Amino acid sequence: MENNYAGIDYGMGKTNRNQKTGIHYGVINQREVLQMWCDSSESDYGMPICPECGYEFKKSKSPIKCPSCQYRPIDESVFYGEEPIETYYNKDGYKLTQSFDDTDIFIIKSPYYTYCQYCSPCAPGAGYITNSVDPENGGIKAYCLGHDWFESVEGNWIDCKYCNGTGYRWTKNILNFNKENFIKNGGKMNGDNQVECWCCNHNFKYGQIGRVKERINKAPYKVYSVKTNKLVEPVIE
Repeated sequence: MENNYAGIDYGMGKTNRNQKTGIHYGVINQREVLQMWCDSSESDYGMPICPECGYEFKKSKSPIKCPSCQYRPIDESVFYGEEPIETYYNKDGYKLTQSFDDTDIFIIKSPYYTYCQYCSPCAPGAGYITNSVDPENGGIKAYCLGHDWFESVEGNWIDCKYCNGTGYRWTKNILNFNKENFIKNGGKMNGDNQVECWCCNHNFKYGQIGRVKERINKAPYKVYSVKTNKLVEPVIE
């Protein structure tokens, strides 16, 4: 969502901001990247605690038994709570975290940033990255997620890379091609030496022989590289 008002920095430049780079932490609701977040994030259940005597372990490694009361469960998972205290992702230059009782993901570190509105007073000093504000209107730099975190959408018609836009493939170029099995499984021949390209033949009905819709991963905001400060183009498949 595009805005022309950046809001107020209730963090006074001190909270939810990388003091070295000057870039604010970013905030985004998990529903915006739900599939990627569920597939990639990990859960932290905190330090283990003995359910029998309440002994608090000093290390997070799964214990076999309690050194205080010698309690030894069949499943060591009983030393942990039922719900994680946070979900996190610390890879590929990112440092992301989400508290168990919050639907927002905090972007503490990222290879990318965007210009947006303050999230304050909910998260003083952080930026709500889907509320875009151009820098000339006071938009703040906030760490954000790259284009590849978002589900792809359809773009323009382009030539199919498997048949080079012809709509047909030469059987001699298909590894282990078996004509009988190909036809049996619903494949269509084009003469004796070609077959209809199964990656784009469903588009014949649109008059788009040899063409497919490109797939584009695009964030709902402008993405800039922290390293180069240049605009990063969407990912086209």
